[in-house]
Amino acid sequence: MAAGKHNFKIEQGADFDPIIQYLNPPPNPDTDPDTPGAPIDITGFTARMKVRTGSKTGVIITGLDLVTPTGIIILNASLGQFQIQVDATATDALTTADFLGGAFYDFEIVEVGGKVIRLIEGTVSFSENVTR
Repeated sequence: MAAGKHNFKIEQGADFDPIIQYLNPPPNPDTDPDTPGAPIDITGFTARMKVRTGSKTGVIITGLDLVTPTGIIILNASLGQFQIQVDATATDALTTADFLGGAFYDFEIVEVGGKVIRLIEGTVSFSENVTR
């Protein structure tokens, strides 16, 4: 199955903590594509995510090289939920220059047996903080 597409926006000085859920395909994709499949239990899984600047082969943005359990946690294994956790102090250290030319990421999970699945991928935009 191909990776899902999702674009993120990181706001400087604010927590970046989206939840990513691993689900089975929709049970009736032809007649009801909006009803998600059942969650996949992720007990024992790990995850990793890198955000690169400029291109998919660009430099990893400092503070955005994330793995479980630091930077990504298993929020609820039975519901297939991971949570990215980049705190406000870390996002405050990011600058617009880090994102010049665009930024790209992918989020991969590693099953207990070692199988790697790219769950989602996309772009990351950045919004500077005004209130300090």
